[in-house]
Amino acid sequence: MYNSAKATTIAIINLKGGVGKTTTAVHLAVALAQDFKVLLIDLDLQASASLYLGLNRYQLKPSVAEWLYEEVPFMQARRTTAFQNLHLVPASGYLRQFDPIIGKRPRYTYRLKHALQAVAPFYDYIILDCPPAFSLVSVNALCASDYFVAPCPPQFLSYEATRDLFIAIQEAESFYQIPVAEPIGVLRTMVEKRTRVAKEMKIIMENEFGAQLMETEIDYSAKMAQSAKRKMSIYEVAHKSAVALQYRAFSVEVLQRIHELKSEKEAGKDALDAVQQSQNPHHKVLQIGNQQIPLHIENDKVDVPMSRINGQFRTLEEIRSLIEFPDIEPEKGVKGWYERFLRKLKIRQ
Repeated sequence: MYNSAKATTIAIINLKGGVGKTTTAVHLAVALAQDFKVLLIDLDLQASASLYLGLNRYQLKPSVAEWLYEEVPFMQARRTTAFQNLHLVPASGYLRQFDPIIGKRPRYTYRLKHALQAVAPFYDYIILDCPPAFSLVSVNALCASDYFVAPCPPQFLSYEATRDLFIAIQEAESFYQIPVAEPIGVLRTMVEKRTRVAKEMKIIMENEFGAQLMETEIDYSAKMAQSAKRKMSIYEVAHKSAVALQYRAFSVEVLQRIHELKSEKEAGKDALDAVQQSQNPHHKVLQIGNQQIPLHIENDKVDVPMSRINGQFRTLEEIRSLIEFPDIEPEKGVKGWYERFLRKLKIRQ
């Protein structure tokens, strides 16, 4: 069925393999397919998501590679699955040629984004299972996506890879001069709660990722290996198990966070439109909804009446992007939603 609204595209990505990307992509797609039309695109040449959803090796072609190289139309690459509302575009080893083939074309970072424009109206959600490397495929996925989730077991090397992922995304945005996906959050996967390492890493990850660390966490479970071997989701293999309930909770949290991010973005547009230069060069006005906040600027310092702002930021460093002055005095003690608002939207005057 044709949907005039744009599908929401979510990349499941990390630089490290073995962190639960494919399992997360598959179970998010299956859970969302209970209520929405979903397309899962396998972008990892190992084709793990494709095999998980029932295909065999000899059934992988034509794959996402042939579709993106414009050798076949979308409908030839698309597969149905055991789930009524879930379609799959499989991966294959032919993806190895993505960089040399697509990299020679103009606007090569937008190849996947352009390909999705024609099919997005037929789906509510598009899930991208990304490869465990920061290649041109990954850059295309981030450029084509609205949001991304980074699965990360509470292990030191996985944690370091996830930190590097956020750095790599910022560098790609700057280097390629492209808009990239916003983070939904970091999902803790394969958690063994009783171990000392897991407890220590939980604290480290909370300190590092803050609000971007998702509330839901996925336990380690041998049932997941059984699920993959049987080419069935955990919802079918053990629907009452803790890990099945956790993946359903994760899917709900994804929808909640997307709703919050969209609401913040709309609020940000309103605020950006209302940042005005008054006749007095020492004053600007920041408007949030019906609230007008005067900003007094003198000697490259900014004085903000914090009691007037229904929000929070740890320091006034985070208001730099609004008023473009290099030297801003910190101020503390205000609580609310404003910290996330400024940090995520990167507002410019």
